[in-house]
Amino acid sequence: MNFGIVYILLLILVLVLGLLFGKNHLKMFFFISDILISLPAFFVRPISFQYFDTIRFSNLLDQIRGIVNVSGSIGGLQWALQNSEYHAQPLVAGYLWIFSLLKYNGFLFGVTTFIFLMFLSGILLNIEKIYPYTSTSLIVIKTVILMTFNLFFQIEGIRNFLAFIIFAFALTEDVLKNSKKNKLCVYILYLIAVLIHPSTLIFVVIRIIVGFRQISIFNTIFYDCFWVLFFLMYNRFIELIVSILQKFSSISFINYVYLKSQSYLYGQANYKAYASQHEIIFTSLILVILFIEFIFYMIISRKENAVNRAYIIAYLYSIAFTIGSFQNTQVYLRAIEMILFLSIPLKARLFNFNKANNNVYIVLLYEILIVFFAIVAFDFWYTSTYVKVLI
Repeated sequence: MNFGIVYILLLILVLVLGLLFGKNHLKMFFFISDILISLPAFFVRPISFQYFDTIRFSNLLDQIRGIVNVSGSIGGLQWALQNSEYHAQPLVAGYLWIFSLLKYNGFLFGVTTFIFLMFLSGILLNIEKIYPYTSTSLIVIKTVILMTFNLFFQIEGIRNFLAFIIFAFALTEDVLKNSKKNKLCVYILYLIAVLIHPSTLIFVVIRIIVGFRQISIFNTIFYDCFWVLFFLMYNRFIELIVSILQKFSSISFINYVYLKSQSYLYGQANYKAYASQHEIIFTSLILVILFIEFIFYMIISRKENAVNRAYIIAYLYSIAFTIGSFQNTQVYLRAIEMILFLSIPLKARLFNFNKANNNVYIVLLYEILIVFFAIVAFDFWYTSTYVKVLI
């Protein structure tokens, strides 16, 4: 059976159970549902003659496991930290080493997917603590996100989208909850996200830029316009950005980022981007839908129960960066998925809009659009990816 059939059956089961029984015990329901949804990831394998990164990571685990068998656990760890392709990312190398100690490679994909889903649930639970939103709407939103997002990208890639969802969770803790006692944990999560995948660094920079708006001289429309324009046109400054990275390339992690920037920040033709034209077009359509959603939010938003303004500004900057990355295909495609994760608080606000308001028809139109598009997205990912993966 292919991954797509198992996955959609699990999503339907989880949605039905959530609507029937999960409303009063949302945290426990999310925990159990995350276990269920992550189960197929333990057993995925590509069809014959199809290559996915699951094969690359499995081969790497086997390689580390072989070193462990010869040199012991510590020897395997040393090899992972010093000689593996992730030697410049000790957190990733150590993480892979842990799973090499287990005999079955599927644990890496299953456990990592479960962690990803837990952080996704954590975003929704954070929102529930802050705003008077219904559990039903949060369950529906989670289903919409999972149908719109290609979960197999997380399963096979391990790092990128895990880093993104950790950042998105940390941002809700940092900006929406704004709890001073959790600030240290938030900063640690930001750091972990960057160490897992350096592409998260730009979003941490955006968070820092938004933080300067607390200073009165920067809390202006001109400040926001400047940064929006900068992110839209940042490609013009690629040479400067890369030269700065090169100056600090003596630091192992910075050198890794610098080397990756050679591939990702100079524009990529389709044959170098590891993405089909259909994937680029459809993922761009996701960005269009998210931008329409943002417009809907700005139309109906009021002070009551509105999402924190600093969060909205960070979201706007992130959209500008994503659009500005259009020529850098992989950066562009991955950033769109980050926008999808960051859109969760906006979705929660729109799904819980007061239906007695004059804008009720706009909201109903939005809800129909977003659910319909989630179905279309799942169908696209099914035919382009899920059908090529077996359980």
